[in-house]
Amino acid sequence: MSINYHGIFKEIKEDKFLNVQEVKFYEGLFVDFYIHLLSNTELETEIYINQGMTCGTKVFEIACGTGRVGIPLARAGFDVTGVDISGDMLNCYRKKLSIEGTRVRKNVHLYQADITTFEINEKYDLIIFPATTICLFSDAQIRSIFEFVEKHLSKNGRFVFDIHVIKESYYHDFMSKPKTFIWDDEMGHHVAVYQEFLEADKTESVVNIYCTSINGQEETRNIGYTRKRVITEEKVQKYIEESNLKVYRNINELVDGGMKFYVLENK
Repeated sequence: MSINYHGIFKEIKEDKFLNVQEVKFYEGLFVDFYIHLLSNTELETEIYINQGMTCGTKVFEIACGTGRVGIPLARAGFDVTGVDISGDMLNCYRKKLSIEGTRVRKNVHLYQADITTFEINEKYDLIIFPATTICLFSDAQIRSIFEFVEKHLSKNGRFVFDIHVIKESYYHDFMSKPKTFIWDDEMGHHVAVYQEFLEADKTESVVNIYCTSINGQEETRNIGYTRKRVITEEKVQKYIEESNLKVYRNINELVDGGMKFYVLENK
């Protein structure tokens, strides 16, 4: 049985006097945490824009989240369709979209659905799967996603996704200590502590987050987790070999930050 909380997070979860509420990682307050944590996306977005400029203007984004990537693409003139399973993430996307100009708003089409069962009668020039989100899916789900891509990718269209390249130093330097993140918004002042823990067999990790929020005299405490698979380059190669897609190129600009991009083409 999987253990979802470790160390101090396990103690906090089990402390009945703290009155801690468990919240899903990509819902509620933790949507705001996600937005602030992944706010620096210029280089990542540039990669998607450059790929789109060479293969076409119709873009489909898998696990589109809060519009972190989709809105900049729409601003650049792309017609963007996004799907995400989280209603809270999509509500945030729509809120951000509402302050954009008419042209940008018309360029975005959103669906709440499970991508592994989602269907749409369209073809796309570029399909993207950002933010190393592939690690949240099982092998069977990833194969379903590849099948979706093959079915909905235009001739000579491209599929771009990224993985987290795990180096031994990452286990010690990044995972060894909890990180603190502080932000303010209309809901108050928030202090979050989060940490990633690698499972013993190094095939999966779990991210724990605890957040205290203060709004006037009211204080709330939330805790949550998400599990992530360690997707290796060898695994990705197997997914590609099982598909009809071909490697166009790999992009290593963000390897220092732990990311490697794959660009596949529908030939």
